[in-house]
Amino acid sequence: GYVLQRLPDEAASRIASLGWSQRFGRSASLHLTAFRDLELDEDSVWLTWQMALDRRTQVGAGWRRDSGEGGTLSADLRRSVDSDLGGLGWQLRASREADGRASGLAQVDWLGRYAGAVLGVSSTPTGTSTLAGLQGGVAWMRGGPPQLVRRIANAFAIVSTDGVAGVPVRLENRLVGWTDRHGRLLVDRLNPWENNRLGIDTLQLPEDMSVQRTEVSAVPDGNVGLLVRFPMHPAHPLQLTLRDASGQPLPPGSPVYAEGASGDEPLTVTGYDSLLY
Repeated sequence: GYVLQRLPDEAASRIASLGWSQRFGRSASLHLTAFRDLELDEDSVWLTWQMALDRRTQVGAGWRRDSGEGGTLSADLRRSVDSDLGGLGWQLRASREADGRASGLAQVDWLGRYAGAVLGVSSTPTGTSTLAGLQGGVAWMRGGPPQLVRRIANAFAIVSTDGVAGVPVRLENRLVGWTDRHGRLLVDRLNPWENNRLGIDTLQLPEDMSVQRTEVSAVPDGNVGLLVRFPMHPAHPLQLTLRDASGQPLPPGSPVYAEGASGDEPLTVTGYDSLLY
């Protein structure tokens, strides 16, 4: 690569770069990058290696050398927080310069249903510093009580299952949580002005639960919330055996009508052995 930049009343900048990378299997990669400032006669070389241990855990190491300085070695191990279901994440990083000076970082991240927190400590040749933070919010939508939520960065939706608790909710087929004891779950990180596919997993519901729909396409504006309702209620199924006036079973496929109903469309038909569900 070659970059030439000229700005008014400033010296021109010319930078040449060269990059190379190689993958090893499905989880490891090696990257080599070199830069040279052609105006200042300064260069920099970076060599990094990364490997994924699982979907959320990565390990890496690197070496960097700048003009007039010795090389710096670094290593890090980190596990990211599940941005949908939350949980714990952490990061460990250490580096050592050519003159023996060392730096390090240890940090823990936590994301819960109602808040997020971070706690960390870092050490450099000039001293040690600590970091602590807590983030959360309160969401309120007409028709429901205010509720504590995570930090909301953009559009969101409150999923309602008509008071049924413990219903799994999915966003774009990813499990993002379960409804609370009020049958509600706040789903953040929706894309504004786009279709966001929200659905529920009915396999976790009782067999006698009647559900009107299992998937909704939500299109929110920016920085607003939507109420996405999945109507459901307990059903009371009956299995009957129908017989005619003489006590004989009706033939399979006999139409059954609701008393007093208008129209010619039957409510259902009988099955074998005159069974009706």
